[in-house]
Amino acid sequence: MSRVIIRGACPVVSKSFIKAWIHGTIAILAFHGYYLEEEIVVRILPPSHKQWLPTAACPGGAVGYWVPWDRQVLLQSGRKPEHMAITILHELIHALVGPFPHVMVDGELVKTEEKITSTLTARLKAPINDMAHSLMSGSQQRAAFMAHAKIAYRNKQAEDWYDPDQWTPIGIVDPKSKKPRLFPKGLLRGKK
Repeated sequence: MSRVIIRGACPVVSKSFIKAWIHGTIAILAFHGYYLEEEIVVRILPPSHKQWLPTAACPGGAVGYWVPWDRQVLLQSGRKPEHMAITILHELIHALVGPFPHVMVDGELVKTEEKITSTLTARLKAPINDMAHSLMSGSQQRAAFMAHAKIAYRNKQAEDWYDPDQWTPIGIVDPKSKKPRLFPKGLLRGKK
């Protein structure tokens, strides 16, 4: 996965919230085959920035943009958490999944870019919210684990060894796995 650089700040939501939504979105889209293959820069701009002025395409003024030639996502800084999260998801769908094909309606080619992107945003925001919440909760403890990897986890014995705690069960399950069979199918023919 390529790197994501975040520039700017938002007075309403934390940088860790923005990072969690960016990385949660990237993870879920990558799981379904839409990968971040190049570095992306996320720029958070103040609401007074000229980028947000109303245009013919966005008469109410935009709140986010995907700029493909610069590999940048632009976000408006004055947004509340839910609006910021939805904008991040929407713009990253443009970046990683789009562009979408035009369709023929009454003999004319019609763009479907925003319709498809907003429908995907509506469908994906709940699972990405769960992922972003998981990324944010416990982030300081995970950062401490990573810092200790360079300091306190070093081997003090003559030979390298595996920490047995890595195999301590914590209840991990695969909800998609099939139940294991004791006997291969067809082994007990005639018995039900």
